[in-house]
Amino acid sequence: MFLLQNLKAYESGYNWSFNLNTFKKDIVKLRNFPDNINSKFLKKVLCIYGGRSNYINDENMKAFRNYFPYVEFFEIKHSGHWLHVDNPEKFLDIIFKNLN
Repeated sequence: MFLLQNLKAYESGYNWSFNLNTFKKDIVKLRNFPDNINSKFLKKVLCIYGGRSNYINDENMKAFRNYFPYVEFFEIKHSGHWLHVDNPEKFLDIIFKNLN
């Protein structure tokens, strides 16, 4: 589904809106997060996740805090990985309440 978001329709047909060759070449780098980073981002970070998604768990939250000590987690219950689609009102509400 992610890739289809980057497929654009034109009069002459369809075309990718990103460099597919680079994506294919570097997919391993994109999937992995380097765990040898010693720096921290010392500003507020907002992490919104869906309660039905398995992408964020206690172990992930601990890893987030290693690199982003000021992270705040917000769960949108009854939403999956596409929480902005499952519950756009709650998603936007959280974002707008946290903008400075």
